Amino acid sequence: TGVYVRGGQSNYNLVMVDGIELNEFGGSFDFAPLPADGVDRVEVTRGPESALYGPNAVTSVINIVTTQGEGAPHFTVQAEGGSFTTRRFLGNGNGETGGFAWGFDLSRFNSGGLVQNDNYRNQTAFLSLGYHRSPRRRLDFHFIGNANDAGAPGAYGSDPDQLYNAPIYSGGPTNYQAGLLTRDKQNLFGWEGSYSEQITSKFQQVTNGNISTNDYYFSSPLGDSYSNNLRGVLNTRSEVAVSHNDFFVAGFEYNREQVKNTYIADGNNVPFVLPRTSLAFFAENRWSPAHRLFLTTGF
Repeated sequence: TGVYVRGGQSNYNLVMVDGIELNEFGGSFDFAPLPADGVDRVEVTRGPESALYGPNAVTSVINIVTTQGEGAPHFTVQAEGGSFTTRRFLGNGNGETGGFAWGFDLSRFNSGGLVQNDNYRNQTAFLSLGYHRSPRRRLDFHFIGNANDAGAPGAYGSDPDQLYNAPIYSGGPTNYQAGLLTRDKQNLFGWEGSYSEQITSKFQQVTNGNISTNDYYFSSPLGDSYSNNLRGVLNTRSEVAVSHNDFFVAGFEYNREQVKNTYIADGNNVPFVLPRTSLAFFAENRWSPAHRLFLTTGF
């Protein structure tokens, strides 16, 4: 599942959960495993934002914000069931005491599917912690974890008339047999910490760092494959409210990403780690002279 913004490709968007950058090496991101459970809102900034957010923000920035802690502690527990051994379990809670805010969400979804090897499992965890006893200072930590496992029977998952029982190649499996054994697994994890200080009424300094891993494994009688992605970002920036309709940001970012997968290999067909590191100073000014009219400049 991809998002296409203003004519751009699906790998032109920077995707974050609570500020944790989750894009794979090259910019792709699959939204399908992410549940709506625990999500407070989705912030979308359309248009090129690379000056402020880096090379992946070509056509948009999408930040999924989970439920943050506020008010008296409260909890929710849910359980649902349906046809095809479908089950869904959910537990969450959040609150704030003495300047310490916390929120969490745990969910699991299982389904047996309609045909053989159509079963599906999705487990997700969100955690948000924050300390802001002083109105001028704030310390935050966020975590996301997702593990999913899906069968991939394809178009041949149900073959009662045995129309697809011819081998794909001599001595190989049939389409139906391949569909009974093909599976796709993913493990997605991310951690983020940030500190912000309001130095004056118009000047704020923000520093944050985040690390994410996104690993896939595809197993099939026709051949297995995998992809392991790692991304780390360290960012510090100064935010200045020049006026009520003029906002200026400047800072520095370190971005490290790497990938190792089946299809990036040396001359002996052995996969190797492909890294990429970027260091950048950035500045952006956004001026709004009228309602719904913005002039953005940056480098």
